[in-house]
Amino acid sequence: MEDKFLKWLRDSIGQKLISVLALIYVHEGVKDFDNPQELSLKFSSTGYGKFKCSYDGASIDWQEGELHGIDMDEFGSEVVEDLSGFKLWQRVLDKVLVDAELLYSSIEDTFIGVKLSFNGDNYVSVINLGDELFVYQDIPEEVMNDQRITCSGIT
Repeated sequence: MEDKFLKWLRDSIGQKLISVLALIYVHEGVKDFDNPQELSLKFSSTGYGKFKCSYDGASIDWQEGELHGIDMDEFGSEVVEDLSGFKLWQRVLDKVLVDAELLYSSIEDTFIGVKLSFNGDNYVSVINLGDELFVYQDIPEEVMNDQRITCSGIT
């Protein structure tokens, strides 16, 4: 994994999650919240970190910076939406990140995501599955088994 990403994760441990934004695809006025194009997290003492599917279609990609909407004319648009009101994120917003683990798929032979652990036994995992971004509170057992996912610490 990229050193800047690991540093951002390490620096975020012990910090509160203060913002959750997503780049959401919109076509004919319908927003697709199920599979965000990108997901942006901001902790109290770190800058924005963006998760998205990598160009290889299997691994997770991370970059520093804020999200920006895109107008694709007749093909729709991608707009920045605040997800803090969604149940999944309400459980972890303003909670302290206590640990982070990388999710490795032996099927894809790459790191496909990250599992974030917050105080109060709250978890959120961001995973690239088949070139689509998924966010889970608990990763389904079927996904864990099908992808042969193992977790590894970031230290």
